[in-house]
Amino acid sequence: MDTGKVKSMKCTKHSSSYWLAKKENDDLQRIYGVSFPSEKEMKEWTKIQEEIARRDHRKIGMDQKLFEFNEVAAGSPFFFPNGTILYNKL
Repeated sequence: MDTGKVKSMKCTKHSSSYWLAKKENDDLQRIYGVSFPSEKEMKEWTKIQEEIARRDHRKIGMDQKLFEFNEVAAGSPFFFPNGTILYNKL
């Protein structure tokens, strides 16, 4: 693998934890990122990611008060009356 082809890179997220999940152990860092052969390609990717976030159906549904999510059942939406009507029509 040749890192010389990487001309642009972006860190997308990071997280930390303790080695073997024990507080007395060393802190570990995980870094997620993407790289591109040109700055132009990174800008195009960033623009696409912003558009994807803007069109996220989970955010739109909550903004329109069709449903909400709750930690009781994290993957399941709790429908409001208008959301239930729309879901049943579909």
